[in-house]
Amino acid sequence: MIAFVRTSKISRRLIYFELAVHFEWGVIAVKGCLERAGYGRYVAYIKPPISEKNRLDRIAWAEEHITWTREQWSGILWTDETWVTGGRHTKTWVTRLPDEELDPTCIVEKVSKPKGWMFWGCFHGFEKGPGLFWEKKWGSINRLTYCEHIVSSITSSSPREHNKLTSSEGTIDP
Repeated sequence: MIAFVRTSKISRRLIYFELAVHFEWGVIAVKGCLERAGYGRYVAYIKPPISEKNRLDRIAWAEEHITWTREQWSGILWTDETWVTGGRHTKTWVTRLPDEELDPTCIVEKVSKPKGWMFWGCFHGFEKGPGLFWEKKWGSINRLTYCEHIVSSITSSSPREHNKLTSSEGTIDP
């Protein structure tokens, strides 16, 4: 049974009842067999954690900025975006050993360009910036459309005049 569970993404996602039907065992027998071998039911990762290169880049960035003052940090425009999507919004459970979280059969692939709406927001110092949805009529997101729609909303909504904004993504010239 363990060899079967490990064979594919489909078999990893079968609940104990489905495994019991497949092997013609009882649910308690299936659960007990897997637990004795160290297996359990876990929520599948949507994607693997950051790459080693990105992890090292982030550590280097943090070490370069460890002595920054509160005033220096308040000069950064922090931004983020998220996709709001329709469709399935449930967790995928898999049967695995505790150290198999990154096994390809235990991961749910993330769609690189989800269909839905992108929401963008920012903050600067102690001020919240604007939040906005990327309108479909604006087309795809690139340097020009980003500056036209997002950077212009930052500079027009801020009570201060900005000649240059330093963001967590780099310097932006509006």
